[in-house]
Amino acid sequence: MAVHEDFYQLSSPVITNNAVTVKVQATTSRVSWWLTAVYGPQEDNAKIAFLEELRQIRSFTSELWLVIGDFNMILQAADKSNDNLNRRLMGVFSRAVNDLELKEIQLQERKYTWTNNITHTRIDRAFCTGDWEQMLPNCLLQASSSPVSDHSPLLLVGDTAVKAYRGFRFESFWPKIQGFKEQVADVWNKPVSLHNPFLRLHTKLQRTAKRFRSLSRSLIGNNKLLLLAAKQLIWILDVVQEFRQLSNEELLLKRDLKNRFLAMSTIEKLRARQQSRITYIRAGDANSNFFFLGVNGRRRKKFIQNLATRHGVLHVQDEKEAAAVEHFTDLLGSIDGRDETLNWDRVNLNRQNLSHLEEPFTEKEVRDVIMEMHSEKAPGPDGYIRKFIKVS
Repeated sequence: MAVHEDFYQLSSPVITNNAVTVKVQATTSRVSWWLTAVYGPQEDNAKIAFLEELRQIRSFTSELWLVIGDFNMILQAADKSNDNLNRRLMGVFSRAVNDLELKEIQLQERKYTWTNNITHTRIDRAFCTGDWEQMLPNCLLQASSSPVSDHSPLLLVGDTAVKAYRGFRFESFWPKIQGFKEQVADVWNKPVSLHNPFLRLHTKLQRTAKRFRSLSRSLIGNNKLLLLAAKQLIWILDVVQEFRQLSNEELLLKRDLKNRFLAMSTIEKLRARQQSRITYIRAGDANSNFFFLGVNGRRRKKFIQNLATRHGVLHVQDEKEAAAVEHFTDLLGSIDGRDETLNWDRVNLNRQNLSHLEEPFTEKEVRDVIMEMHSEKAPGPDGYIRKFIKVS
């Protein structure tokens, strides 16, 4: 398997009763992770032992672990086409997945993976740790058809890169930056030589976006790179401290680096929370990995694997985008005239005085609606979330 032009070497396998485990080493990046391929037993008692076997395998693997194969068990009732369910085993399987801290890689476009032409089940699955998913956040799991087996072969695609959005996105932590309101007021009060109120508002929002992008670059910079640099410097000082006493300047530097590391980690967590749209949990109540898993899950859920068009099935991202634009342009791009219409005077409907519907909104009505909206839900086309309007 090649990912980002990287190739993998496999170590000698560790073979147990129902699984084969190997260590996977990237030849270029030198990143290593563990892969376990399983074939679950059919007897109920053996299935309990099989799950215990996975726990033992977990004891020597790293945080980068992928488990894939035929588990011969289902997780939920929807995984089987009839009501003949062993709910006790389902519960045992679910608890084992939770104990092992595994996350399922969702299967795309298929509901079941095994059939005897009467019963259909999903017993072939792929699970991974959170760190493994962070390593390959764009992976996709697909199921093919087999002419010789009653199982659907699983195909794990390591990278399905999609062009990242490069437009403006208002970040939820910006209002906490010192001088936020002053910066907004400074941009907002600059003269705009336009009379159309919508264009004036658009111009002011564009100017504000440009100002905060610039401030973010100057005050925060490349936060991920700075995080890695701070972590590396702290590690160097820790190693030096094992051989000699650090000077006062070095101790102050180490303390400052740790404070900055915490601050930068908080920024990354807030960014991950906003991207994940998980708004029912505060940033301080979960770690960053939880939100990053949410981001990856949303990205995978929204990804359109293929698109059926009159020209055939498209798989390339640029072709899918062009086909979508063409389709909706054909639907929305023209207006057909009408040859006939209704004569409302002949219908004899009772006329109602609806002039109150055309009354202008009051400032209080607009404000009340805005304040009732969620602060951090998905932004509009301009990239602003409602928090900007609430705090400005």
